[in-house]
Amino acid sequence: MPTPAEAVRGQLTVVTGAVAADLATEAAQVAPEKSLDAVLAALPSVVSTYYDAAAALAVSWYEELRDSTQPQAVYSPAIIGEPVTDWIEREVRQFQQSLEADLEAELQRMTQEATILAEKEVARGFRATIIGNTHEDEEAIGWSRVARPGACKFCTMLAAKGAVYTEATVDFAAHGNCHCATRPEFRNGEHGPEATVEQYLASAKRRTPEQRAALREYLNYHYPDAPG
Repeated sequence: MPTPAEAVRGQLTVVTGAVAADLATEAAQVAPEKSLDAVLAALPSVVSTYYDAAAALAVSWYEELRDSTQPQAVYSPAIIGEPVTDWIEREVRQFQQSLEADLEAELQRMTQEATILAEKEVARGFRATIIGNTHEDEEAIGWSRVARPGACKFCTMLAAKGAVYTEATVDFAAHGNCHCATRPEFRNGEHGPEATVEQYLASAKRRTPEQRAALREYLNYHYPDAPG
């Protein structure tokens, strides 16, 4: 039987999976050479709908976990942030290197990449809502990461020991097909230790080449059996 955290992460996966299904429907309604344009045109409405759904799931879970710790202060979590999709098209267009290749295969690859990035943006609604509320709630001490079974080295390391991220500036550090969720941690609840220096570094949005190399060496040494 899945734990409550695994169940919520599974529900988030269902929401992001619905993004892929809706975008696939849009692509199927046009000729293959127009599929990418159809997907990009549908992104704002599709992502907005499921961003709110993911964020609402986060609010519900936040309230449930918070209430279980018998908090002294009153706080009502809310949806945090709004979806942004213009970055997705910019990222996808970077994959269009040459029209000399098989055009249909190229468009299919770019359409798939757009879908992956759209799922990532929707999942951000869940994560931003959890993390944003922990910044405002005096009963919250931070948040932890819930990785899926078989997660990559990177995600496994960031979720190790139930590490709690307390720094307000730390990023979630999601990648395509990440499928990790966020869990709020509260003063009177059971939680892991504060994140290590290595975990904070891995969550940083920007790293030097030397830091990236050191991180890769650390992941390969400590998590040899995890993929990635």
